[in-house]
Formats: sequence, structure tokens, C-alpha cells
Amino acid sequence: MKKAILLSLEVDRQADGRKSLGNASILASLDSHNIPVKNIIIAVNSDDFNVNRITEEVIIYIKRHESSGDDCFLCLGLYVWNEESSQTLIRQVKQRTNATIILGGPQVSYASKGKLEAAYPGVDIFIRGYGEKALVAAIEGQHENVAGIHLAGLPDKGLQADHSLEDLPSPYITGLLPIVSSIHWETQRGCPYACEFCQHKSADNRHKVKTFSYEILEEEARLFAQANVKRISILDPIFHHSEGHALRVLQILKDAGVKAEISLQCRLEMLTNDFLDALNGLKVDLEFGLQTAIRSESLLIRRGNNMKTAAQKLKQLKQRQIPFEISLIYGLPSQTLESFKRSIDWCHQHGVTRIKAWPLMLLRGTALYERKEEFGFVESDEAIPLVIQSNTCSIEDNKKMAELANQLNLGQLEPNHLLAPEYGVEQDVIFYRA
Repeated sequence: MKKAILLSLEVDRQADGRKSLGNASILASLDSHNIPVKNIIIAVNSDDFNVNRITEEVIIYIKRHESSGDDCFLCLGLYVWNEESSQTLIRQVKQRTNATIILGGPQVSYASKGKLEAAYPGVDIFIRGYGEKALVAAIEGQHENVAGIHLAGLPDKGLQADHSLEDLPSPYITGLLPIVSSIHWETQRGCPYACEFCQHKSADNRHKVKTFSYEILEEEARLFAQANVKRISILDPIFHHSEGHALRVLQILKDAGVKAEISLQCRLEMLTNDFLDALNGLKVDLEFGLQTAIRSESLLIRRGNNMKTAAQKLKQLKQRQIPFEISLIYGLPSQTLESFKRSIDWCHQHGVTRIKAWPLMLLRGTALYERKEEFGFVESDEAIPLVIQSNTCSIEDNKKMAELANQLNLGQLEPNHLLAPEYGVEQDVIFYRA
């Protein structure tokens, strides 16, 4: 018999007790094909994390089943934060067992063609792209039927697994993912935009968006209402990029009687009256990834913001009393400490009371990852590397940005204290005169 070990080395975020939706979706797919699975979820940032202890647990499980004549498949999702731990685990499992090791996740999906074997010795099968159906096919030995499955030692086509989402089993409906007070939810995957810092695109750079079955979304929404869920964080990169889809999902939530706070990732310039009207009757919290208010910076990362339109939309949100927050990134190409302050002040001047700011990460497969040398990026020596220096920002100024970001994220940065500017408008961007 074939046995799978689904190992998820994840990052726990503060005050976020939600189980991984990605892990549960893979688990539901394996379960629907009657593949026995041992599911292990471990936080690599927990105080008691020990890769050797986890490795020993995995090896003991594999050896016990191998002694009974079972074929074991160790399945891991590789992310920037668990790469080092995964390499240690893979090496020991390969030395001490006969398990087939299958590796997927962003670090694999966005790896260059022909580079996987050298980067991850000991791995037998690699999966690029969506993992639900590809992993089942890999375990069942149907490799030739699914693009995105690469067998170590054979020519690497660099393709990605790509399948419909409509017939995937729901981890919530199957009961494999408990419905707790605060949950994650997907209604679609993919993003039509090409921001240079973001991995929300297919591994072959096609910016496709696929939706889940509306019938399944309806059943899930009813379950959420029955369970009296308090918060639903919808993971769709741009929830309303297709207004028809957004309006239908919002109506599904209303029809189900969902009372939870619903977090939606949106884009300011794309807000329409029809979409804002459709929010009536729901408790929503909109999140806008503005990233920067400086046009030259936004163009460098292909996130060109129309600041006049953005300002108009902010006014509408305030008039309608719709809760929202703006997020910024610091460490961007051409950004300086002063230009970061100007982005913050632009938000303050337009009445934004909730601002978050996050450091730039150079994620594999993104354009900025490939342009490190051009922009002089220097990264921190951490499990999750962060940009700490660039051609236009010193390490010292980056630390000052981080201090400002921390104050913003804690809600401790008062408006207009950074500068006492005389405001003007130039090329849709607020600027300051000395």
C-alpha cells in the first residue's frame, strides 16, 4: 500500500491561530483519492521547533510502514522560511529510508528550468504549480499525464501543473479543516497584474485567475454562518478584479446569513459604486496594497498607482464609513527614507487612520529577485531574508524605516509629525518644498 506523509513546516503569525488552508486543500485531495496520509504541521518559528526531532519522527513512521511492505511518499511544500530545515530533513530521510521524496511549493514552482536537482539533492519528484491533483498523480505513478511533474534525472520541461479549481474537494465541507472563529477562505486564485515584487502569478508568468465552484462556495458560506464564524480572511489577491465574481460572492455571503467580519484585499482605483453598494449588509474590512504614493517608485515595480483616483476613492470610503487600511512597502527600488515618509504623509493627508508597512522581500520568481544587482539590494541573514539596503537607502536609513513601520503597525504614529510640509501636486504625487 502507498502511504503519504504530508509535512508542512509553516510560520505561525502572532494572534493567528488559523490552520493552513493550503495544507488542508492538499490533504482533502489526497483523502478524496483514498491515499492514507499522516499530516504533520509544525511552526518553524516556535520556541520548541527542532528539525532533528521532527526528522526522527518522520523516519520512525516511514521505517515502520516500510517494514510492512508499504511504499512511503514524503511530501513537502518548500517556502523561503523552511528551506534550510527542509534540506536537513531531506538529507537524513534519504540516507536512512527508501521513501520517495516529493517537493513542491513556491521555491520549486519558481525555480529556473534545469536547476532543481542541483539545488535539492535527494528529491525524487518535483511539482511546479498547483499541487492538489499533481501530487495525487505523482503518488499514483501517473506522471506522464500531468504537466508540472518533474522526475529527478529526466529532462526538465519547466512546466507547471495547472488544473481547474471547480472540482477540488473542500477541506471545510469534508471536515478536514475545522471551522473555528477566525478562518481563511479562497474564492479564486491568481492575479491579472504583474507587480514585480509579487508571486501571485503562475510560474510561467501567465497572469490567469481561476475561480472555485460557486456551489461549493455557497455550501461553505452556510457552514460558516452555522458555526458563527467571527472573521473570514479572503485570500484572493484582488478580490474584485472581476466585479461580476465579487458581486456574486458577496451575495452568497448575504444569502447564507454570514455575520463575520470579512477581510477583502482590493485595489483602490478599481472601486466602483456597484461594488461599494454590494458591501451593504455585510461587515467588511477592506485592505489596499498601495505600496507607495511616489509615482516613480510605483512604476519601477509595475504597480503604477493613479493617485488622483486613489484620493477620490478614499473620500468615498470615508463618506460611506467603510472600514479600511492601507499597506506600504519599504526598501523599494529608488526609495529613500524621505520618500517613504512622503508616502506615509500622503496617507495621513487623505484621512487614512490605519496604515501598515512591511519590508520588501525578494521572492523567487519575481522580477525584483532577478534584479538584485541592478538595484543594489542587500538582504538580511535571517530565515526570511528582508531587504536592508539598496542603491538609494543605507542600512541606517532602512532601520529608521523599520522603526516608522513598527510605529505604524502598532497605531502609534501620529499624523503630520514627520515633516511640516508645504503641499503641492506634481505628476499626481504629493511633494514637499523645503
